[in-house]
Amino acid sequence: MKVWGYSTHINLSRCNEHRIRSIEGTKNFLKDLVYFIKMTPYGEPQVIHFGKKEDVAGISGNIFLEESNICLHLVEVDNSAFIDIFSCKPYSAEVAYSYCEKYFQSESGNYSYLTRGI
Repeated sequence: MKVWGYSTHINLSRCNEHRIRSIEGTKNFLKDLVYFIKMTPYGEPQVIHFGKKEDVAGISGNIFLEESNICLHLVEVDNSAFIDIFSCKPYSAEVAYSYCEKYFQSESGNYSYLTRGI
């Protein structure tokens, strides 16, 4: 099998409500996460708040990487965070998860790590 990339899916619950609701903080979070997993940013993070329905409203963002991308959605109704990292360059999923968990000050969470290829 040829490996094309590595994908981590991070789920966090009961996060700090101020961190979940900050657009500027989310931009800084994405920049810092890139640094912690030793990737190369390709431009600035794109972060917006959207959602007409209260049960899904929140901040969504992404940052392109020379190696691929990171995207996230932060849900306000229950202070949860969902972060996806995809890269053709190997990285530590544990480091990524640990940084996300600490930044959002979550009470619980989990992650899965996949090798992508054909």
